[in-house]
Amino acid sequence: MKFNVDPPVSEFQRGYSAGLATQDTDLAALRADLERERLRLAACGVVALADTPQSAATAREMHPDYRSGSLEDVIRRVDECIALRAQLAAVTDERDLAAAAVESRTAQRDAARAELAAMTAQRDAAHAEGVRSVQEQTGVIVRAALELLESVEGNEPFAAEKMRAFKRVFGVGDGAIDAARKEPQ
Repeated sequence: MKFNVDPPVSEFQRGYSAGLATQDTDLAALRADLERERLRLAACGVVALADTPQSAATAREMHPDYRSGSLEDVIRRVDECIALRAQLAAVTDERDLAAAAVESRTAQRDAARAELAAMTAQRDAAHAEGVRSVQEQTGVIVRAALELLESVEGNEPFAAEKMRAFKRVFGVGDGAIDAARKEPQ
């Protein structure tokens, strides 16, 4: 005869044990799902921190289990940010080139203005010198003409009409002829 030392197991106890085993299996599956979702979330963070095309490509190399719809959204946003950063860099470069061109043109304009001012000063000085020279030459001519008139006066009378024409041509008034006569040679 055999003696059974195990106490009798009721149906309730058998069902409870089976339920516990099922719950343990479910719990292990849920823990695995939670771990996978935690890794998916970490993958989103890693991809979100990639801010260059090279680092983005490296960050996206992962096991397919860690990919998710959220990760794909993050990838799209990172790609948009990288593209916008590239556009900003291009616009900044264009702005810097334009600023350098404006600076260069401004320097050229300032140099041209300085050159123009120097040329204007030279022209004004040359004009003033020319006017002075013409005035000197005119004074010499007027003195010579007056000397000629004085020499002719004694031999042949100089008609008043010719004297008016002479004054009109040389632009001298009655007192100017006397002043020209008194000027030393």
